[in-house]
Amino acid sequence: MKEITHSFGVETDWVDHMVQQLDGEVVNGRFIVPREVYTGSHYVTSVSPHITVMLADMTYQQDVCYKLRNRNHDFVGIYFNLNEGESLHILGETARPMGRWKFNLAILDSALDVDYSVKAGTKTFNLSLFVRKSFLKEYLTRSHIFTDVLDHLFDDAYNTIVRYDRMDNHAWQVIHDLQRRDPNAISFDVFLQASVYFLLASCIDQGLNRDVLIQKVDNTDIKAILAAQSYLLEQLENPFPGISVLAKDANMSETKFKRLYLKVTGMSPSSFFMDNKLTLARELLEDPQYTIAEVAHRLHFADPSHLTSLFKNRFGILPKEYSNLL
Repeated sequence: MKEITHSFGVETDWVDHMVQQLDGEVVNGRFIVPREVYTGSHYVTSVSPHITVMLADMTYQQDVCYKLRNRNHDFVGIYFNLNEGESLHILGETARPMGRWKFNLAILDSALDVDYSVKAGTKTFNLSLFVRKSFLKEYLTRSHIFTDVLDHLFDDAYNTIVRYDRMDNHAWQVIHDLQRRDPNAISFDVFLQASVYFLLASCIDQGLNRDVLIQKVDNTDIKAILAAQSYLLEQLENPFPGISVLAKDANMSETKFKRLYLKVTGMSPSSFFMDNKLTLARELLEDPQYTIAEVAHRLHFADPSHLTSLFKNRFGILPKEYSNLL
């Protein structure tokens, strides 16, 4: 496996060092890398003095592990990931599968050390935003958002920014539109910059519907919560296992477990479980072989009416109407 130790940042002084380790060069912000590493497009550009974007649309020809060790801790990394294949975010000893049908959104403090491992044959489409913390704080201040926690939200002494989630439907559509664009077209940079601002606004809007908890977390805490997330995702076709079971597996009190789970996901364990169960129901309904009744039975809803009601509340459309649109 090829190992690349690198950093990110709003300033782009990290780009040359990163591409040199890939045995390549940078031409107008584009990584020119040997085809035996990966094929496709890898592009970095500054959107503003406070935001830099990296777009990676390629297929890996060999295993690569990127070891992110940031020199500057003054930004937040927002990672949209529509990979098809095997790719992992690794914090400490905890590996988190990332991709189109898994977790496809990560929001991580630049102070965190993260490894990103990609297997040969993986088709990647990643859009990464590096946003200065001072810019985010100023924006939230002017918008009167999170005013009760804003003083500590971006302060490393009080808080660690870490969240693994699924992007919302609006962000999903923007990413798909971007994926269909020709990166060599004259208008591509304009569309990319517009997409960046929309995606940033989408993340903030998504965050407004989640509780924000100010708390420092260590690798042991993150490992336990991410393991619980993975377990819940494996249990989507079963009933909710219960807080007592999850807390015991995490070796925490129920109070501590619920608090840390809210911190990392922005949701309670039961809400996270139901949200992902409904997302799975929507994906199953995209397959014409499944009826609403069959999906309700498979996912342990009380009955089709229960699924219909929750589906309408979550997605704003009835399951039958959704199936008819496909």
